[in-house]
Amino acid sequence: ASGGLAFRVAEADGDGRRALLDAAGCALVTVRTSEGEWQAFRGISSELRHIIFTAKVISVSSNRKEVHVYTKPRSTFEYTKPSYRLIGNPFRRACTIIKGNSIVAQ
Repeated sequence: ASGGLAFRVAEADGDGRRALLDAAGCALVTVRTSEGEWQAFRGISSELRHIIFTAKVISVSSNRKEVHVYTKPRSTFEYTKPSYRLIGNPFRRACTIIKGNSIVAQ
């Protein structure tokens, strides 16, 4: 409530990874992109045992986007159901989050 910086995003290293840092500069989450997917890891790690989620953007149309979020790492390229689906319109800043067949947030 002091009005100070709570979080910031910084380059984690030279390979393009980004880190979400707390006010003290400690990495909370590191994100990397790989083959069209985003992978988020605990702290500054990039080891699969520290993965939090994987997300893949699926373009439905120019004004409607869908993102599939997998909370467990996928070990193969076989189809698996996403843990969450985010469906929205980036121009209207509107988004619906779905888990299974239930809307959990809008």
